[in-house]
Amino acid sequence: MIELRNVTKYFNQDRALDNISLTAETGKTTVIIGQSGCGKSTLLRIITGLTKHDNGSVKVEGNEITDKNISEIRRKIGFVIQEGGLFPHLSARKNISLMAEYLKWSESKISNRIKELVTLTKFPNEGLTKYPVQLSGGQRQRVSLMRALMLDPHILLLDEPLGALDPLIRYDLQTDLKEIFQKLNKTVVMVTHDLSEAVYFGEKIILMNNGKIVQSGNSIELLDKPKNDFVEKFINAQRSLR
Repeated sequence: MIELRNVTKYFNQDRALDNISLTAETGKTTVIIGQSGCGKSTLLRIITGLTKHDNGSVKVEGNEITDKNISEIRRKIGFVIQEGGLFPHLSARKNISLMAEYLKWSESKISNRIKELVTLTKFPNEGLTKYPVQLSGGQRQRVSLMRALMLDPHILLLDEPLGALDPLIRYDLQTDLKEIFQKLNKTVVMVTHDLSEAVYFGEKIILMNNGKIVQSGNSIELLDKPKNDFVEKFINAQRSLR
């Protein structure tokens, strides 16, 4: 579904991504993990075309991203950014329906889709008329997820979607998210810095450091067969999982 080959990205003289090659398989959940500043979020932005890579190729469903096809490709991708990124002056319902309205969906089609998403995400109907400031952190993230799913994209990208939530809300949302991923069978790429979260969600885990992939595989391979000292240190730093 997603394929990157030898992707490099510079910001001024700093190399944010260094010769990255990876694939995200159709219908699977791939989790990208690493310390802050390792290039995880830049990688997601390159997949969406929001940030242009300097070298290499990026393909979505076999099509290399270009200036000509990026608008079409973006409609196949739902993106949940850090802390949700909701528009504070719009109600929850307006945040969710924004792109559908832009694409001139009928009101009945929009309403039917929102009903489906409210059921899927276990969001209270009465919350649709509220503004983001009136919602809890967990509810705001559910609205962000509904907005990302509104156009029924083939791919769902999530950039540390649960990082700002308190532990109990985070636990509930983790459980619901995993159920949603399994039910929808979409290609999911999630970024997190939490190893236990990566193990919980990821069928494939990619560990990054300084713009490079240092290890890729399933959770058992990562935990039991670390490839170098950095991987070992990263795992041991999260002792509760060990």
